[in-house]
Amino acid sequence: MTNLEELPAYDSYLEALCKGGNLDEPYKIFQEMDSNGIDPDACTYSIFIRAYCEANDIHSVFSVLHRMRRYNRLPNVCSYNCIIKKLCKNEVPAYWNTSSEESLAVPKY
Repeated sequence: MTNLEELPAYDSYLEALCKGGNLDEPYKIFQEMDSNGIDPDACTYSIFIRAYCEANDIHSVFSVLHRMRRYNRLPNVCSYNCIIKKLCKNEVPAYWNTSSEESLAVPKY
């Protein structure tokens, strides 16, 4: 039961709050959306994925993805790009550092 007129306003408000750096207030508003008859879409979830990526909170990124699956929402291309960039920036170098310590180093030419 999505109120299509109000969803863009919520998305804009959530995005502005997330850009402010405090993710607690936008998350409270996100939780209130359901009681107000507003059904978040992929764009709404994408706002949080982007914000958590910028905050280096990968655990919360995956929590959002799990919630999306639970409510039959699919991440959009922007969400996936943000996640892939963050993982490549943070997780892959850590993996390669561990690999070199275990003698699985990438060959240097």
